Amino acid sequence: LAIDEPWTDVIVPVLQYTLWAPVLVLVAAVFSLVAVHFGLRRVVRPLQVLGHRSSRLAWGDFQAIRQPVGGIGEIGELQRTLQQMADQIKRYQAGMQDYIAALTQAQEEERLRLARDLHDDTVQNLVALSQRVKLVELALQEATDAGKVREVSARVRDLSALVNQTLQSVRQI
Repeated sequence: LAIDEPWTDVIVPVLQYTLWAPVLVLVAAVFSLVAVHFGLRRVVRPLQVLGHRSSRLAWGDFQAIRQPVGGIGEIGELQRTLQQMADQIKRYQAGMQDYIAALTQAQEEERLRLARDLHDDTVQNLVALSQRVKLVELALQEATDAGKVREVSARVRDLSALVNQTLQSVRQI
């Protein structure tokens, strides 16, 4: 079965819709501009602000990330995640400061212990040694053989000088 219609009857209704094409293009352009404006206002600008604040966070400004930046929900979620990271970093810093304080305290206690040991034990032993050397020197002076006494006495004086020098070194340490 074949139907014979004139071309004009088929084409004319389609051509009427083509008159609406510029209006449709204009509506689409306006819609696109509104979408771009929304994207800039609700997505791009808040992301730029958040990026700037996160760089301030990297330099230690932990309060910069606290101020809201607006935007869509995902940007708010990203900001909350950055806030949690900042809080975690602050906790780590506090822990490190406590660790450094404990380490410094332990070093100071060890220094005091070492100083006490040097003073109480080593210095006292050197003082006792010095006194015994003087006693030996006095005993040698009372001896009878003058030549031998002078030789031993000179060695004892050298030993006494060495003890005194060591004593001074330990006191400086």
